Amino acid sequence: MSTRLPSLALTALALALALGAAAQDPVPDGGGAADATSFVRVVGDRFVRGGSAFRFIGANVAVMHGQAHRAAVASTLDAVRDDGLSVIRIWALGERDAATPEWGRTYAFRMGEEGWVEDSFLHLDRVLALAAERHLGVIIVLANRWADYGGLPQYLRWSEDPFDADAPDGLARAELGTFFHSARAQALYLAHVERVIGRVNTITGRPYADDPTIFAWELVNEISAERRDAGALAAFVSTSARRIHALDPRHLVSAGHIGYVTAAERRTWREIESLPEVDFADAHAYPTEHDRVRTIAELDAFVDDHAMLAHAVLHKPLVLGEVGFSTGARALHRSRASLFDHFLERANTMGVDGVLPWIYAPSTDHAGRHTILADHPDADSRRVRAVLEERARSFASTVLPREWPSSDAPLWDPSRTVRGVRRPARPSREGRVTFAPTDFSDARFESVGAYDGGAIAHVYGGGYGFVVFRFRAPRALGSTIQISMRASSELPGRGEGAQPSDGSRVLVSIDDRALGAIEVPPDDGVGRRVSLELPIDDALRATLTESTVHTLRFEVPDDDTSHGLCLYAGPTGLVELEPALRAEMPGHVEIAFLP
Repeated sequence: MSTRLPSLALTALALALALGAAAQDPVPDGGGAADATSFVRVVGDRFVRGGSAFRFIGANVAVMHGQAHRAAVASTLDAVRDDGLSVIRIWALGERDAATPEWGRTYAFRMGEEGWVEDSFLHLDRVLALAAERHLGVIIVLANRWADYGGLPQYLRWSEDPFDADAPDGLARAELGTFFHSARAQALYLAHVERVIGRVNTITGRPYADDPTIFAWELVNEISAERRDAGALAAFVSTSARRIHALDPRHLVSAGHIGYVTAAERRTWREIESLPEVDFADAHAYPTEHDRVRTIAELDAFVDDHAMLAHAVLHKPLVLGEVGFSTGARALHRSRASLFDHFLERANTMGVDGVLPWIYAPSTDHAGRHTILADHPDADSRRVRAVLEERARSFASTVLPREWPSSDAPLWDPSRTVRGVRRPARPSREGRVTFAPTDFSDARFESVGAYDGGAIAHVYGGGYGFVVFRFRAPRALGSTIQISMRASSELPGRGEGAQPSDGSRVLVSIDDRALGAIEVPPDDGVGRRVSLELPIDDALRATLTESTVHTLRFEVPDDDTSHGLCLYAGPTGLVELEPALRAEMPGHVEIAFLP
């Protein structure tokens, strides 16, 4: 059962929003019965609590894992409260086995499939009681996609489902579907979910399911999937959220989706967040950590597109569950505090319903790149906290519904164009035009660049896009044209877990005249020689003779077959190549005009 309420008349919703300024209703503490209005609900595309609209800036807090974090829980929550923030996000998770060292056992919630760690649950009781005393709502995350503290990789080890355990972060993105297809792994996950949600707080005496301190349950931190596994991900989210609503019909549930930076990821995010069992949309934002946000205008568009999809398409509230900017270094020519200030101002203007910066932590901990020191803040943390305090006040005031475009076309385009060699390649005496992969004239993809850290150096384009080469045709065109290259798709990471469907369909054209398509194999770091051969008919002959300089274009279309393109060059020397593969080096793009 969902706590999403039926849509109300627009006039009634507008009135409720107009009356909802500064909706900081106290969160009842103690073990008595809670009034139903003290729980956060969803009305239309907004949060409501106590009959008033509820928007917030909160914080992720490091209070669960490690002795230093647990010891400083009160002072960390004091800092959040003193800064005027109203919601915290914590991780109630940690899956370990018998081989875990002693330090790892101190924060585990589970040692083995049935070894529940009561001390961790007692600490969770304490966090909820302390949050209630400070009138802080709590988002509780129930599992981690990453290997930190165990996560989905540990569930797969327990379920004995095969996966590449040596992949970075414990589980390659291409293998995430293994969990979503595993009934055994999901049953193990749900056992933890049921134990947490069914718990009675030993301090307050209140069942978690009846505690209005809890803002929402989050299924998995930073969950996502390849497009081929989007259906399995949706089934997992739907089933898990439905189970939580059955156990606890009073609290909201979110998916914990990491968000999107590509067109394919955007489609998956939209499908997951549209599920009726998911009460509000969520995403994470570290916009300067990748090359898709390069200007302040692109940062604005990043925020705008998420808000537009949530409010105008999904008709749900939007919570940005993690937002981070690094300490020390400047990005987009701005300091960390200035970036937070601009981001939060834009989020407020666009009607984002909640933002939780990453992460308040005690000074006794080793500060990471995104740490906001809670007890003895340095100058950078003080500046950031001053921004959060100021913006929290403006967030609490009502934002009336916005006018959005009638189309759901993206407001943010992460693609990037790279200019290369303008001089056209000339044919050899044998009628062949050869290009090094780096000799492209233009390339535009959702991510684009060169990589020489594997076995064979290559130029890559991620997602959808195109690469263009300029050339001159020979005088004698012959009767057949053959276009060949050493290529593969482009997958995140090293191609771990790639399946046959993870290749790409590459459309080939000369001077915008379509010639056909080449199927390139899934990314494996070395690629394969592929080619397209066809007769030179009168139309193509006319194209090749009506001008002196031509363009050869390889395009990966924007659809669910879009897995990018890698064009391979020469060996890097970092990996020993098989003799047969070494004999094919260096790789190149070639147009052959055959008799």
